[in-house]
Amino acid sequence: MKKKNRNKSSDPKFIIWLFVIIVGLILFQTTYYIFTLSSRAQTPTVKQGNVLDFLHTFENTKPEDLLIRVSPRPTITPSIDTSSDDSSSADGVPNSSYVNSKEIIAFLASNATYPQNIIDMVKPCFTPENISYYKFGEAKTGVPWQAFAGIHYRESTCDNTKSLISGRSFGDVETDTPIADCISNTNPDAGPVYNGVGCVYKNFKVSTLFAGKVFKDKIGGNPPKTKEELIKAFAGYNGWGNENCTSSHPNCYRHCPAKFKGDDHNYATAYLDNDHVPMCIRCQSDGVCGSSAPEARPGAATVALIVGQLSGGK
Repeated sequence: MKKKNRNKSSDPKFIIWLFVIIVGLILFQTTYYIFTLSSRAQTPTVKQGNVLDFLHTFENTKPEDLLIRVSPRPTITPSIDTSSDDSSSADGVPNSSYVNSKEIIAFLASNATYPQNIIDMVKPCFTPENISYYKFGEAKTGVPWQAFAGIHYRESTCDNTKSLISGRSFGDVETDTPIADCISNTNPDAGPVYNGVGCVYKNFKVSTLFAGKVFKDKIGGNPPKTKEELIKAFAGYNGWGNENCTSSHPNCYRHCPAKFKGDDHNYATAYLDNDHVPMCIRCQSDGVCGSSAPEARPGAATVALIVGQLSGGK
């Protein structure tokens, strides 16, 4: 008796094995796909602007060890923690009440050009830390931040360890501040304090605040609204003994009488423009005047213009 040829496609065992193979292939591909997605998710992706996050994913590697160091123009962004400050300055000016006058803005945005050696003298003022304090002073007192740079340059060549009052180191007795201005103050964060000998300033911040107050006092207690008021305040801040028109020496200002009060003052206007070269130093030290030594440094108003230019007018 002959056996009949059976069709494998209708064999139950064959169908079962085929089904198992197909299911196995599906499971394998699914597992592989899931594993691939998981692996990709764990691989850090470098995106523009997210380089530091990427570097932090590597253990035992410091980001600063991998970044290229360059020296671009600093970005000027106030970085002082003012969270403990109230809404008013030490002399009562609300933080948000002051806006520079149009005339002051125009003057400080002047497109005057200066020799490179003069610009190089001013560059120590143009650091993120210094500018942040100058802008803090503007917010608190209404004095343009560029003016603080001018004062700081003339007093200490913008050394951030020294005050804007007379360039003495923080913590040292400040002889230019009368004891009456500090003897009643017990808060070193609000102003100078009396240490038994004289007035001392705790830090850059306190020095900046008090400098703004003194600066405004020279023109009646308000922020300057004109170029003339700004220059007069600079001159008064230093003292009136340096008015160049009190001398006829050829080292001194040659356009006397002065156009306005302070225009012939080396502390304020030296190298501001061609009319203010040369100028002389009449007082070599406090109360000792009569000299006609040539002035070699830019005046505070000149410094204010230059730092404004370096910052792009911001």
